[in-house]
Amino acid sequence: MSARPGSPPTMRPSALPPPPPASYEQARRQGQVDGCWTVGDLARLLGVERRWVQWQITAGRIPVRKHPLTNHHLIADDPHLIARLRIQVAAHHRS
Repeated sequence: MSARPGSPPTMRPSALPPPPPASYEQARRQGQVDGCWTVGDLARLLGVERRWVQWQITAGRIPVRKHPLTNHHLIADDPHLIARLRIQVAAHHRS
């Protein structure tokens, strides 16, 4: 990082800060973030309330990872997981 005297230091591209959380919001509006469902988007997909998805996460029934910038839960777009959750939702609605 060399700069002329009196000018601000230049940054290498690899040293740039991470993108602002706005990129997370933009991706979330598209339905997925980094190829994963958000809690709200998975809830909409399944036709349940967000708190039902949160409860499944807390109970260990839905594996999650945390988004590195926002710390929000991200759920893998796994067809087997989605199918299993749809069965659970249907069973819950029947009871």
